[in-house]
Amino acid sequence: MKRLILLAVSFITWAMVPVATQTPAAPELPFESVPDPLTLPPDMHFGEIAGVAVNSKGHIFVFSRGNVTGPAYMATASQLLEFDPKGKYVREIGKNNFAWAYAHAVRIVSGTQVVLAGQVPIDEKGATVGLGDIEAQTRRVMQNIEGVLRGAGATFANVVKYTVYIVGRDNAARFREVRAELWPEIHPEGRYPTSTLLVIDQLASEEFLVEIEAGAVV
Repeated sequence: MKRLILLAVSFITWAMVPVATQTPAAPELPFESVPDPLTLPPDMHFGEIAGVAVNSKGHIFVFSRGNVTGPAYMATASQLLEFDPKGKYVREIGKNNFAWAYAHAVRIVSGTQVVLAGQVPIDEKGATVGLGDIEAQTRRVMQNIEGVLRGAGATFANVVKYTVYIVGRDNAARFREVRAELWPEIHPEGRYPTSTLLVIDQLASEEFLVEIEAGAVV
């Protein structure tokens, strides 16, 4: 009996010892923090930082995804930003090159395929819209595509592929800018179709600067 009482007292005494003395303290990792090491202009914001690199001159390169103030956003909004060794913003490299509004692959599980003929910038009477204006012509072409899709029981949400024909490299550069602005409007869910862009010398009419084919699945 005395032995049992002694064991009980010993157990109670051990249980009353502070937890900190029973387990080792967590190790501390000393470090020095630099607040706001990179400085952006007031109208720019970081999104998800996917990568950081430093070159031989000490310049810092940041690959950021998700910037909501750029020409395109959601899943395809990516920017490559350069900073000097002191963290001061220098430039955005290849503006719009990392925010092209298209996917590299679309997986089709099931459905009926709808293939659209190339649409050109003409109105209901067959007159060319936006002579010499690639933005106006692109918007008209997309309006025509929307009408054809509707007639086939589809919408832009059903489109899985665009094939774009552009006259001249200057128009191609401007088209990319227009696409980055327009695609989020017609594909607000952020799931962009695949796309192929071809730069050519001329379309069926000298007035046409752009023609776009589309494929959809409903």
